[in-house]
Amino acid sequence: MWNIGAEGQLLMGALAASGVALFAVPPDMPQWLALALLAAAGAAGGAVWGIVPGWLRAQFGVNEIISTLMLNYVALSIVQFFVYGPWGERGFGLTPMFERNTWLPRLTEYADQWSALRGLTLHLGILAVPVAIVFLAILLNRTKFGFEIA
Repeated sequence: MWNIGAEGQLLMGALAASGVALFAVPPDMPQWLALALLAAAGAAGGAVWGIVPGWLRAQFGVNEIISTLMLNYVALSIVQFFVYGPWGERGFGLTPMFERNTWLPRLTEYADQWSALRGLTLHLGILAVPVAIVFLAILLNRTKFGFEIA
């Protein structure tokens, strides 16, 4: 099965995480828990959207390349509906600001411990992504599980 619908999955994952950030995360929730909840919601939203072309293929024999391409535009339209519609703020293409505990910490917040981080506006994602890449490379290329799914 082919999947060239990653953009749609990304959009629907972002929509799911945004919905959770806007409506399910209280301001007093610990930041680590809020971020874990948002990551799970984003993964679930993208995964559910990724199931749709598989179901269409299994039930109706729909070509997954065509369906994933077309579903990208459907996902974009759904996101635009929410951002400009019910979740929109004052008619602009913006949602309300998420609670501060749903933001990734900025590196400047750790400048007291490491002076080299002073003035950097980057957030911890800049460090998390290389760690995730190494982890996934090892998982996919060096484990039985990785060889089974790759």
